[in-house]
Amino acid sequence: MAEGEQKITVVRLARTLRLVWRLAPGWNAAALGLALVQSLLPLASLYALKLLVDAVAAAAVTGEAAQFWRPVLPLAVLSAVAALLEAAGRSAAGHVGQSQAQAVGDAVADRIHRAVAGLGLASFERPDTHDALHRAQREAPQRAAALSGDLVALLRSALSLAAVAALLAGQAWWAALALFIAAVPAVGIKLGFARRFHAWERRQTVRERQSWYHHWMLTDPGHAAEVILFGLNPMLARRYRRLRLALRLGRLKLFTRRWAGEIAVLSLSLAAVYGSLALMAHQAVTGAATLGSLVLLFQALQRGGGYLQDALAGLAGIYEHGLFAAALPELLDLAERGGAAVRATAVPSRGIIRLEGIGFQYPSGGRWALRGIDLELRPGEILALTGPNGSGKTTLVKLLCRLYEPSEGRITAGGADLRDSDPAAWRGRVSAMFQDHVRFNMTAGRNIAISSPERGFDDAAIRRAAEAAQADRIISALPQQYRTVLGHWFARGHDLSRGQWQRLALARALFRPADLLVLDEPTSGMDAESAAAVLETLGTLLKGRTAVIVSHQPAALRLAGMIFVLDGGRIAERGSHESLSAAGGRYAALLRRPGCR
Repeated sequence: MAEGEQKITVVRLARTLRLVWRLAPGWNAAALGLALVQSLLPLASLYALKLLVDAVAAAAVTGEAAQFWRPVLPLAVLSAVAALLEAAGRSAAGHVGQSQAQAVGDAVADRIHRAVAGLGLASFERPDTHDALHRAQREAPQRAAALSGDLVALLRSALSLAAVAALLAGQAWWAALALFIAAVPAVGIKLGFARRFHAWERRQTVRERQSWYHHWMLTDPGHAAEVILFGLNPMLARRYRRLRLALRLGRLKLFTRRWAGEIAVLSLSLAAVYGSLALMAHQAVTGAATLGSLVLLFQALQRGGGYLQDALAGLAGIYEHGLFAAALPELLDLAERGGAAVRATAVPSRGIIRLEGIGFQYPSGGRWALRGIDLELRPGEILALTGPNGSGKTTLVKLLCRLYEPSEGRITAGGADLRDSDPAAWRGRVSAMFQDHVRFNMTAGRNIAISSPERGFDDAAIRRAAEAAQADRIISALPQQYRTVLGHWFARGHDLSRGQWQRLALARALFRPADLLVLDEPTSGMDAESAAAVLETLGTLLKGRTAVIVSHQPAALRLAGMIFVLDGGRIAERGSHESLSAAGGRYAALLRRPGCR
């Protein structure tokens, strides 16, 4: 690894460790406290065992059976108490560790949710955002939880190992030295593998996402109709298996190399341990050491080897899990950069909304979705956008909602540039129904009320919005009416037709108090009778309200005082329904298309 990359890795690890500690400080502190206690218990247990063996050996040599219990019994009780405390510590550590892992995992998920909220809609047009989000979702929660556990395990093992080494130093310093020398290659192997494995996993992010996408297409109800009709299951499943096989083989190759290295290191470690035992056994036979010292050495080397392996595993785990958990700070940085350009705090102005020289280009580049857009919307006016598919209508309304920021030009309200105001505050004054509206698998009432969470479940307001959207009859026919769960995700759920879902989406938009109402194809999925009824109601509801309607339907366009015809991302025509119809241009041609009414 290059020096620059090493520095970046160390910085990321340090930042990730600080972040993980802050996610669950209480549980982390409790786990560290227990680790400290657990690290001291083996020392007392081992030394008590040595004294016990020496006492038994002395009694056996002197043959004073009557005096046997006087020194042995207290030592036996001490050994039993130490063993009991060790067992209790392990049990308590297991409970704390599980709670710590759950708290850290939940806190990481919360950070991911907050980061996604700060990304902005345009960020989701970038593949690198999806890569970063995939890594954070897949790796960060469990890796951060494992990282916190490894930190505690490393501290516990290192302290226990230091205690055992101190005990060995007084008996056979060369045994402790041999144990540590044998551990040096193991550190290199574990850290080297962790680095290579992390680099390999990052390179496989796209392949992982592709395999997940094929799995999603095979299992998602939204794809079921076409997957079944076109017989896509075998082809999609075959591609999924091919992708997963390549990933498995790649991991297997890495794990095989690690296994070979670890076997070689283990052989060296065992040679050091059993060589030390043989030497101590020779000293015991020659009288240079006591039998208790031999037992102490055996137990210390056995436990010390275990603590050393645990410490090395913890160190490698911290390094590996830290590299993977760094996906969270990476996502947070992405959200930070995405929100840096719109971190204004001023309250947005009210008044005339103007779009001045607006252009928009998606982050992926390519052609301009909008260019040279100039229009204004006065309070209480209704403006309509129409034009062929792909002409930029939906992009334009998303700019009005500040889901996107213009690539060029500016949007003003009351003469103030919206870029100087808080985007969340502006969105709070806008309500919208998008053509690709969400179908929430919640109750019918919650599907409407969710557009304004601060209002709570206001039954009267929910019913008024449902009546305005011609959705009240649909909801009244459901088993529990407004308390009926919709969709198929949960038990006793009831699905609706496309047009019925659309009416709920319209009710949701109308429920939210707003200065600006945006309706993107409000009747496209409805039958002619329902659409006519909804538009008649809208005509009354929208009087005196500032609204933007996107539609191809003349009945909807007639509600607007001014109609803008978009074509190729530019305004091709503007005027009233009557003037544009009489002009015989693009608008008139659109009205002559089949399906317009």
